[in-house]
Amino acid sequence: MSRRLRLFALLILLVYWDGFFSLTCAQSQPNKTNGLALVGAKIYPSPAAPAIVDGVVLIKNGRIVAVGEKQRIKIPSAVRVIDCTGLTLVAGFWNSHVHFSESKWEDAAALTREQLNEQLRDTFTRYGFTSVFDLGSPIDNTKIIRKRIESGEINGPRILTTGTGIVPEGGTPFYVKPLKFPEALSPTQASALVREKLRGRPDAIKIFTGPTPVQGGPPLIMRLELVRAITAEAHRHGKLTFAHPENDAGVNVAVDGGVDILAHTAPSGTNWNEARVAKMKRAGVTLIPTLSLFTKLARAWVCRHRQLKTSLAHHYSSCALVQRQAVELSSEPTWASSETTIRRKNMS
Repeated sequence: MSRRLRLFALLILLVYWDGFFSLTCAQSQPNKTNGLALVGAKIYPSPAAPAIVDGVVLIKNGRIVAVGEKQRIKIPSAVRVIDCTGLTLVAGFWNSHVHFSESKWEDAAALTREQLNEQLRDTFTRYGFTSVFDLGSPIDNTKIIRKRIESGEINGPRILTTGTGIVPEGGTPFYVKPLKFPEALSPTQASALVREKLRGRPDAIKIFTGPTPVQGGPPLIMRLELVRAITAEAHRHGKLTFAHPENDAGVNVAVDGGVDILAHTAPSGTNWNEARVAKMKRAGVTLIPTLSLFTKLARAWVCRHRQLKTSLAHHYSSCALVQRQAVELSSEPTWASSETTIRRKNMS
């Protein structure tokens, strides 16, 4: 039972009523004293576990205390019971690549409870995302959003964050300017940058192994010695590292440098073959697919730049898809995506 409880860290109740909508347990706010029992649903604890038919989820003080078949779970008489017969309960989804950098999230402390609730619902919880990893937003503002959720003031997903990333010299991406990201100049200084960022208490460290500082220009690749220094320092402090790779060279330096997770595929590069995927797996590197990101970007570029050939935009989006399929078709695909949890590497 304890293993199932861990898998059921968060649940989504999927209901059909003139269409589909979702309700997370965080939003249901069961009675803190008496608790809540979701009874009669078909329960999927995880993609790998068999379904529990006619199951029960028992919640007390906002936490799941029991999951199993109805005849095996004793339901206290005082709890509120919701009949879920004919419905389905599934474990909550992760979205491991989000940003709180849009203007609607700015000055989170000043946003009204109603406004922030609506934004979090429309962006995340209505789609079943109960945990998200922010990869690049100003950390102080993101932590305010997280604090307001954790305090119970507003409803929303669990938030993890890297804060803004570390780039090579002159490598601040064109799309965040006039902001300037911290630059890694030497291994010693890069290690110090990590320690400085850790004072802000991020949950992981993000680096740009292949940022694009000039729109339309080539990516600027971070030196391998810098990547190794950053990942080694992060691992010494028990933190994972994410990388923005952009192209083949950015992927290579990330994998060789000890990065844990590629924040997305590398659509400016080439299709991945079995040898490349096998190398990633041997290094313990996982991938966040983020396919919709590149499809939308490609369409936007064609609309914005009429001289850009549609075929180039198609290559950009289709290359990301082929790279993702190469990982999926490998014998043991490793994902860090909206479907699965982040798998922590051994940092010893």
